[in-house]
Amino acid sequence: MEEEPRRKYLSEKDIIDQAPPDQAKLLRAHFEEDNIMRNKLDETKGVQPQPKYIYFWGKQMEIEQKCVFFQNVQVYETLFVCEQCIGYFSDKDTLDRHYERCIPDPLPGKEIYRDCEKKFVIREADGFYDSSFVLRLCQIGRCFIGHKQLQYDIEPFYFYVLYEIIDGEKYRFIGYFSKQKYQHTSCNLCCLLVLPCFQGRGFGRLLIDFSFLLSKTEHVPGGPEFPLSESADHIYHKYILESIYEATFNYCHNELKKGIKLENIDLNLRLYQSLTGIGAKFIVKVLLEEKIIKIKRSK
Repeated sequence: MEEEPRRKYLSEKDIIDQAPPDQAKLLRAHFEEDNIMRNKLDETKGVQPQPKYIYFWGKQMEIEQKCVFFQNVQVYETLFVCEQCIGYFSDKDTLDRHYERCIPDPLPGKEIYRDCEKKFVIREADGFYDSSFVLRLCQIGRCFIGHKQLQYDIEPFYFYVLYEIIDGEKYRFIGYFSKQKYQHTSCNLCCLLVLPCFQGRGFGRLLIDFSFLLSKTEHVPGGPEFPLSESADHIYHKYILESIYEATFNYCHNELKKGIKLENIDLNLRLYQSLTGIGAKFIVKVLLEEKIIKIKRSK
C-alpha cells in the first residue's frame, strides 16, 4: 500500500479565496486580529505558569501536556473548568457561583444529533463563528493530546462536540472531534478527545462512529488523519473490522431474503465504502492485517 501523504491544510489566503463574498472580508479582519493575538501570546508563553491539574465534574485530572491558557485568569496548580461552557476559573468557589447561573442559550454551534434515551447530544461548532468557545475547547484538548492538536488555526475546522444531557437546561461536556470544512477530502477526523474522566464508557467509539456517519451522508468515504497513536490505531482497527462484519451480515441477510443465492452475492470495496462510510485503503489495511485477503501480484 502507498504511504499516506502528509496532509496540507488550507492557508489563510486559500480560505479567504474559497469563502463566500460576504464572509471574505470578515475572515480577513479575523486573521489579522488573530495574528496580532498570536504574536502577543508567543511573547508570554515561556513565562506563563502551567497548571498541573484540571478540576472537572468533581474529578481532578492530571494535565499530560503543556498548554497556554489565554483567558484572563490567574493560573494556579489546579484549573477549575465549567462542565457546561468549559470556561475556566482559578478557584472552586468562583466556579460554583458561575455554574449556578451558567445557562448558555443556546449552546455554541447547532445541534445535529440527539439521543433522548441515552441522554446525549452532538453539536457542530464552527471554528470561525464560534471561535471563543472553540479556542477554549482546543485549550482543554491540548492538556491531554500530545500530537495533531489545533490551538491557533481553528477557523478552517468544524468541531463536533458531545454533551451529556443533565436536565432541560444543563449539559455536561464529554469530548469532541474536529474535521476540516473548506474542502471535501477523505479525512473525516483530524483530532479526537474524550476527557479522561469519561474514558472507558464507549464515547470515543461513538464519536468515531459519528465521523463515519458524516462520511456516508456526504458520500465521501474516508478515515482519520495520520499518523495515529498506537492506542488510536488499535481502536480504529477494531472498529473497522466490526463494521465490515456487520455490513457483510446485514447485506447478505437482505440479499438472501430477496431469493439471491449466497454464492451469487457480490461483495466488493465500493459496496463496503457505501455501507460503512470507510475509505477503501482503510478497509484493505484491516483485511490484510487480519489475513482475510491477500494481494495477488502479477509476475
